Amino acid sequence: MFSFIKILLSCSGMIVFLLAGYYLYSKELGAIPFLILSFFLFYLAYRLMRTPGRLKIRDKKSRKRPRG
Repeated sequence: MFSFIKILLSCSGMIVFLLAGYYLYSKELGAIPFLILSFFLFYLAYRLMRTPGRLKIRDKKSRKRPRG
């Protein structure tokens, strides 16, 4: 149930963002949606990097041997 609400909110947020972006483009303020989108994507990448267990550091034994 929670994932459905999360998907629904994400889709509705994207639609609102697209409508606001279209309006700003018509007013010749097209750089503002890109600026907001860049901050949002930076936040998502930062949150992804901060979550433990997402990136696993490989030790020397698990590395693949070079061919040749």
